[in-house]
Amino acid sequence: MRPTLKNVWDLVRESVVGFVDDNALSHGAAMAFYAATSLAPVLIIVVAIAGIAFGHDAAQLALSAQISGL
Repeated sequence: MRPTLKNVWDLVRESVVGFVDDNALSHGAAMAFYAATSLAPVLIIVVAIAGIAFGHDAAQLALSAQISGL
């Protein structure tokens, strides 16, 4: 069965209505905010563990090499 223009329009309309009703933009913004604000504590924990496992100087050198590669 070939989709008609009305079927396509109904699909687009229902998708947009669902997107707006679910507050998808606010949820996406909240996820981005939490991901950005949780990055620094995770990096601190990873560096602390790497410092214990490999030594402070080696961990600092590896971290600076990774950051400069970005």
